[in-house]
Amino acid sequence: MTYKKLKKRLDEVFSLYIRLRDKNKVCISCGKKSDNKEAGHFYSRSVLSLRWDGDNVNGQCVYCNQNLKGNLPGYENGIIQRYGRGVLDRLERTSSMQVKFKIFELSDMIDIYEEKIKKIFN
Repeated sequence: MTYKKLKKRLDEVFSLYIRLRDKNKVCISCGKKSDNKEAGHFYSRSVLSLRWDGDNVNGQCVYCNQNLKGNLPGYENGIIQRYGRGVLDRLERTSSMQVKFKIFELSDMIDIYEEKIKKIFN
């Protein structure tokens, strides 16, 4: 597979994993229950160092993710409540890191998240 196709596949698998992982949790940004969640990113998907980081990406209601452009103030509070201030600090530090994943790393991450999806169903 090409780099571009692997990246797209990883996006699909990772998004599914996040939505399944957070299915019974409230929206990270507004705290409301929603059956229709998206995999919302605190730091944008363009920040490759955090694009597939499970602390940076959480179940988010469609309204917060799309209409409120991520509802970042609420998202920040949600991260602190769910994971603690240290995780928010780590995300901030990691956001400035420049990374370029190799093809085998993308493939490995696909395998990891596919395995996590299987465990959710078992």
